Amino acid sequence: MSLSLRHLRLVQEVAAAGTLTAAAKRMYLTQSALSHQLADLERQAGAPVFTRVGKRMVLTQAGQRILEVAGSTLQQVTELEQDLRSMAAGARGQIRLTTQCYTSYHWLPLVLPRFQRKHAGIEFRILPECGARALDAVASGEVDIALTYDNGDPDVFDVLPLFEDEQVLIVAPEHPLAECSHVTAADFRELDLLVYRDAPQESLLFRRVLTPGQVMPRRVTEVRITEAIVALVAAGVGVSVVTRWSVAPEIRAGRVVPLPVTEFGLRRYWQAAVLKRPEQPPFLRDFLALLQHGPNWIFDDRSQQKNRLHTGLKAHA
Repeated sequence: MSLSLRHLRLVQEVAAAGTLTAAAKRMYLTQSALSHQLADLERQAGAPVFTRVGKRMVLTQAGQRILEVAGSTLQQVTELEQDLRSMAAGARGQIRLTTQCYTSYHWLPLVLPRFQRKHAGIEFRILPECGARALDAVASGEVDIALTYDNGDPDVFDVLPLFEDEQVLIVAPEHPLAECSHVTAADFRELDLLVYRDAPQESLLFRRVLTPGQVMPRRVTEVRITEAIVALVAAGVGVSVVTRWSVAPEIRAGRVVPLPVTEFGLRRYWQAAVLKRPEQPPFLRDFLALLQHGPNWIFDDRSQQKNRLHTGLKAHA
């Protein structure tokens, strides 16, 4: 059996019109052509779909069942066609985003209102659960954009450089390291490290500093609330490595002291990664442009200067 949308529309129109002649006019067909289509449908169904009662065409049980399905199916097809037209025009769609670090979500509220004013029909979703495997989530189609400081395969991803930030070790003002110009990997051997994520070995600190130096902190404790981490550090209960700008108010208030990690600092170079394709949807290009210019309020607390954003939008324009 191979029923088609044409068959469903035929049943719907004949049932509504009552006669083949009237239905043929509604469908801009000859009565002969409509009769042939009805005969084909009844061959496919293996049973009569209509029975003649006088001049009227009355649905059989098989025809009634087809009509029930036709109503919902054709409505869904109509909605699908409308959605596809809207998506092709860039008026409808969705953006699914994840970021490799939870602190990067903090500046999204500055970006989203501007985007939604221009693209009210675009649904925006944040998927934090994909953050630990941000690039893989883009490659698998689970998300559309990953904010990441890792480099992906250039044959798979297009990347848009965004901004850079620094991760620092924060300690209490009374901590023995508080007067140091910076800390080294060896310093961590005697530290009780508070971490936000449950897999610290995947963090930038471990990947770039501690693991290469074959160093493990004295104790590693997971604390999933940033405010709690800062409060514990300020109280002298452990130390933590955080993004400098995310604790800038506490640094200015003197509650914690920031120390560069290594002499050269522990910096992250953020980028937006999307799947490589011949052309990105217009609304996605607009969102990438806002991402590039949205986070320029992030500043280095030591200099009170805003980080300069990288260029690179031309590749996505």
